[in-house]
Amino acid sequence: MLIDLYEINLSVEQKDLLKKGYSAEIIDNVSTYKIRYLSGDTKVSGYLSYPNYPKKKYPVIIWNRGGYKRSGRLDDFLASGILGEIASWDFAVLASNYRMNDEIGGKDVDDVINLIEVAREFPFTDCDKMGMEGWSRGGMMTYKALQRTADIKCTIIVSGLADMRRSVEINSSLRKMVSSLNLSDYDDFIYSRTSLNFTDKINVAVPIFFIHGTGDTRISYKDSVEMYDALSKRNKDTEYKIKLIDNGDHVLRRHRKLVSELKRNWYNKYLY
Repeated sequence: MLIDLYEINLSVEQKDLLKKGYSAEIIDNVSTYKIRYLSGDTKVSGYLSYPNYPKKKYPVIIWNRGGYKRSGRLDDFLASGILGEIASWDFAVLASNYRMNDEIGGKDVDDVINLIEVAREFPFTDCDKMGMEGWSRGGMMTYKALQRTADIKCTIIVSGLADMRRSVEINSSLRKMVSSLNLSDYDDFIYSRTSLNFTDKINVAVPIFFIHGTGDTRISYKDSVEMYDALSKRNKDTEYKIKLIDNGDHVLRRHRKLVSELKRNWYNKYLY
């Protein structure tokens, strides 16, 4: 499954920015690599971050990005910051940039599922303790993955897309992305990418923490509220938690430290 990996070499200026924006730990104690792997017959790129003092096996986090094609795509700097921060909490983190022939929740979901198998190839990963995190469109990818695998033990959804029709209506960029697909059946696309239609297929054993800003103008916070309500009603034995951040924007720019704390506590609770 894994084709190759290359360690990232950041400039001094980039390292300084990451130290200021996150912490020195992600530069001093974490290694981040570019990876390529097979998803079926398709070669897909992504990233891997893990503590560079592998004294034990680390729980795994599959991190699902938002955006479409080049929009939202991880680069070396972003991966070192976003994935490196989670890795600094003693996790191995894998993320896909998805295939270039992106269907926004079609065959590209395979690229997420196949990262689970890639994770099993490393000697420092504890794949019995595996979480998943999805941001924006990555939330939809996570919901779809939870319909197909029982390997995930806990999940975090941040600003997650759950109602494609509402999101297309309020988000002009998403509307353009969907239009560029030249769909033969627009209604089927909208229906199949609306996770609220498939809450009965999501693995009920997976605790989910929904985090969303009430000031999000790209994906309505109602997407998270309605998913939380639907899943909570369906299963009383699994923990579903929701945190609505007052006036928080789509990427929760002014609330990064709070979001990091919430995420770390959730992962520690279920994976350590």
